[in-house]
Amino acid sequence: ARPVQSLVLDTMHLEAKVEVVESEPSAGQVSELDMEKLRKTLAQQGYLPSKDEGILIDAIVKFFHTNGLGRLSIWPQHLAIREASERILREEAKGRSWLPNPGNLVLVTATGGSGRKGEQTNFRRLLLAGGPFLCRSDSTLVSKILDRFGYLKCDQDLDRASLQFCEVNKKQLQKWSRLPVEGRLGPEQLHQLFASQDQLQQWKAARREPEGVAATVNP
Repeated sequence: ARPVQSLVLDTMHLEAKVEVVESEPSAGQVSELDMEKLRKTLAQQGYLPSKDEGILIDAIVKFFHTNGLGRLSIWPQHLAIREASERILREEAKGRSWLPNPGNLVLVTATGGSGRKGEQTNFRRLLLAGGPFLCRSDSTLVSKILDRFGYLKCDQDLDRASLQFCEVNKKQLQKWSRLPVEGRLGPEQLHQLFASQDQLQQWKAARREPEGVAATVNP
């Protein structure tokens, strides 16, 4: 069988870029029982609003970081779910207790810029801006995201970068009913949006080409 590519994130380090890893394909999906156990644990610790609701991959990444579980394959998603299920349930069986969701972590993903329709595969889109990244929701949240996504250039201030972000992401903002009548969000409003724990943080980046992504091959 041909090697498969996956995206691996070192959850120990905030704002880390993903690595592209090639490995042998693995079989097997998470059983319904184990999925139920995984969701229950994530909900009990506050990473999901309930075991039947919430953004599972976001919850897993935040859980791994907070509890020091290290590297995680975040794409394809079934790998993330299987790795999380195996690791978390194995540690629970040993009697390990978990740290709850601190409530100040955000997983952000670039969904593409102004490329031609069909130009990039889903895999390639995920590599934009260094891939999905985890960051802390602090006073620098807006500048970190806008800089990572290519809006905050050396000759731009935060207000101009925020305006450009809103122009590029207008449809998404309208879809989520996040765009006010004036058609833009200032830095303070963007902070509230980015810090939201129930908002899917997938936004279009200004840059089109992937950059700064390490590639490794597993033996």
